[in-house]
Amino acid sequence: TQTDVNSFESLSSAFDNIFKAEGRLDVVFANAGILQTDNFYEKASSLPPPEPRQLSIDINLKAVINTSYLARQYFLAPGNLSQRPVLIMTASIASFVRTPDIKG
Repeated sequence: TQTDVNSFESLSSAFDNIFKAEGRLDVVFANAGILQTDNFYEKASSLPPPEPRQLSIDINLKAVINTSYLARQYFLAPGNLSQRPVLIMTASIASFVRTPDIKG
């Protein structure tokens, strides 16, 4: 199931659709690793400055937390046939290292 992990509604819907279709949830793999290339220290061209983009926080942190939260809810749901559900969380090095050739 394709989903937008930056949208709790989309993420929740994916969990619900899979759980209803399969009657169980055995493994959830939360993988994050997007690099935000905006320069936080760059002078804004106007005041008040625009809201800073925080996509790396939204994807690399919040989406993983939401995925973990939803996984737990479905792992503990009445009727989940899984005996030993597993949650795996990983992060890509891209979320920590800025590559010089990427334009922001």
